[in-house]
Amino acid sequence: MPLPRQVLHAEGEQVHVALWPHVKETHQLATRHYAFEGRAYVLAPGMYLPKAAMPHDFELPGDLAPLPDPILPGGSCIAGPDGSWVVEPQFGCEDLVMAELDLSRLDEERLVLDTGGHYSRPDLFQLSVNRERLALVKETA
Repeated sequence: MPLPRQVLHAEGEQVHVALWPHVKETHQLATRHYAFEGRAYVLAPGMYLPKAAMPHDFELPGDLAPLPDPILPGGSCIAGPDGSWVVEPQFGCEDLVMAELDLSRLDEERLVLDTGGHYSRPDLFQLSVNRERLALVKETA
């Protein structure tokens, strides 16, 4: 979603949390792209779900048979503002992924590419954001 991303880039987002069911290869690419484009750190938690974690009284146990084990392999990772891995994807385990993030790197990285700043070309393009709270139901005559 390029336009919502641009709003976050222009606001100077420093850390983005990308929530994926699990961080498969395409999600890894999207995570690294977001980090590189926005010059932000991206935390991408991926769920690890082995079959053994399913309740014993699961209503449809036969439906689990064709699924791989683990059902969701995880892949939690952290990408840096240059698109490189701070923590590479972690698969096949339930673990706490942690890293110290050097926020001073963000300004340095934005000297190379700043899609929310001088690269955004405000002389040519403007993005208008409506932050008004909208009603879920709108009555018309």
